[in-house]
Amino acid sequence: MALPIVFFNTKGTVAAKENRKLAKTPQIFQDGRMNGQFFSQCSSYFDDRFGGRERLSSLASKIRYKALHANIMNEKAILGKNGWWFYINARDGANIDDFYKRNLLNENDLAKFRKNVAETIKWCGEHGIKTMFIIAPNKHSVYEEYFPFAPRPSGTTRADQLCSVLGELGADYVFPRDYLISKKSGAKLPLYWESDIHWNPLGAFYAADLVKEHIKNLFPQADFPQIEYESETIESNIPGDIPPMLGLERPRVAYTAIPKDWKKLRSYYSYEKPDMSSVGSSYDEFHGKLRDVIHDVNGMSIKNVNASLPRAIVFRDSFFRAMEPFISPMFGEAEYIWKQFQSKDKERILAYKPDIVIFESVERYAPSIVSF
Repeated sequence: MALPIVFFNTKGTVAAKENRKLAKTPQIFQDGRMNGQFFSQCSSYFDDRFGGRERLSSLASKIRYKALHANIMNEKAILGKNGWWFYINARDGANIDDFYKRNLLNENDLAKFRKNVAETIKWCGEHGIKTMFIIAPNKHSVYEEYFPFAPRPSGTTRADQLCSVLGELGADYVFPRDYLISKKSGAKLPLYWESDIHWNPLGAFYAADLVKEHIKNLFPQADFPQIEYESETIESNIPGDIPPMLGLERPRVAYTAIPKDWKKLRSYYSYEKPDMSSVGSSYDEFHGKLRDVIHDVNGMSIKNVNASLPRAIVFRDSFFRAMEPFISPMFGEAEYIWKQFQSKDKERILAYKPDIVIFESVERYAPSIVSF
């Protein structure tokens, strides 16, 4: 009984198997005032860090699901229809609430979002910087038919609310949900990994198509490369991140389509960081290298052979990782930073002197895509 305390994890920062950050040490005071979330944060901190957590969770899941034949579901993940897995953690986006549309924003929340976006656009504009907002759809927003509780209720989603505000403000934004839904029926393969939270390279490719068109419209004088893509099908060895949340083995993700001779994209740009010189010809090896640095807030940076193209800073999350190879040829230089923009990042932007700042977030976190 004492072992979870004796081996308590105080130094770790990332749950590698779950591809997420561990809860930070809770503080009684934050920003000079009492932290109203202190006790709930204490609970999250202990839940994430007690000794032997991964082994005990795995053992519990195997007993429940293999011996007791219980439903394959816990507070973080659930098995849907036709072998599709979904992320449902109530402490990390509450996707079940989103599926049922129980998370619609009230007027005060919408006003806060409107204010943050408007101030961001205004501040960037005052410094001659263009802006773009990208919302990566939740997996269940594109493949709701495989969610275990389908069909999804009709009506407005929270993302629709946000897009309405972005439209009112005249913001340049991309929310490719409907475009991906239109593409999935004609695609031979899924656009999201069946056992992972994220879209796969094919889904990211379609989303990147929309993003690139917006970039071209923002910089009509730029000489952007014209790249023709021919796709090929591979069976990837990249492991899905959802089953381990249930303490189950991590399977390989399914077949997917990627650009044929995808490494030719690298002839347009090189990585300043991280060092990609050791990456061989395998797409999985390349993708895995990017996954290794996804938790680095210092991010990645690239430099194009055509230095005259726009210079960009991208505040992004893990969804941007699969889009990055398709977007990088559009920029003379780019810095990809794994975090959501906050007011304190202004100095970093001014020091970098970009032509455009892109703010990307998965749908479940889109309300806080920028904050002041």
